[in-house]
Amino acid sequence: MTTWSRSLCLVLAWTFVGTLASAALPTIYVTDALPANSEAVNVECSSQRTRTNLGLHTLKAGDVYRFTAVENDLHFCRAEWGRYFASWHALEPSRDGNHKDVYWKIKNDGFYLSWDKSHWSRKGEWETE
Repeated sequence: MTTWSRSLCLVLAWTFVGTLASAALPTIYVTDALPANSEAVNVECSSQRTRTNLGLHTLKAGDVYRFTAVENDLHFCRAEWGRYFASWHALEPSRDGNHKDVYWKIKNDGFYLSWDKSHWSRKGEWETE
């Protein structure tokens, strides 16, 4: 095998492994399920280890903010809605296991987690000053 063909094989193998690794990372969905006439909610999420900030997103009722985890590590989100604020662990590898999708619903009484969009569990509440 020539040096050129070995190099090509290595590049292809590296690309394949990189694709598999990124495909294994879960996708997180954050849905604004607040009442239709509510003011928008601001959501900002980050990775804990790399501190990768995924940006500030303003959601209106029914909007969905979707992102893929930047690594298989804790990801947390912060939200502000009028005079209310909250933070929660959007991705917790020990809790979320091998689920490829993690769903969050933001409601006026708190934050709900699901892996199938059918069974929801409240995991947090709003705070106020």
